Amino acid sequence: MKRLVLVDRTSNRVCGDTSAPGTHTRNWAAIVTQLDDDTAGLAATAARLLDQSLGKTACDYIFTPFATDRESDGYLIFDCSGCEDGSASIMSDQVDPDEAIYAIMTSCFYVGYVRRDH
Repeated sequence: MKRLVLVDRTSNRVCGDTSAPGTHTRNWAAIVTQLDDDTAGLAATAARLLDQSLGKTACDYIFTPFATDRESDGYLIFDCSGCEDGSASIMSDQVDPDEAIYAIMTSCFYVGYVRRDH
């Protein structure tokens, strides 16, 4: 199953991992089956599901394959589907946030940015 990790652009911290168990696990599995090759759709959906779980709302989620300016609000998206290292536990409270970011940036593929449109 496709695994995306979302890093908050403002804080530079890992905020979401689609492989982490949670309320949207079944939804994600169904979405991946339908949109497996649609990175933009998957990234925007992952951002929307993460925000819903955090009680945040936005009008729209816009994907771009590039990072955005410092003024925007959103997530850097990494595809960690093929990661075989210790990045499996990056959402644990016991993992140092800086180590988690390092693991993601050195082990996974940057695919783009999802901006929240308020």
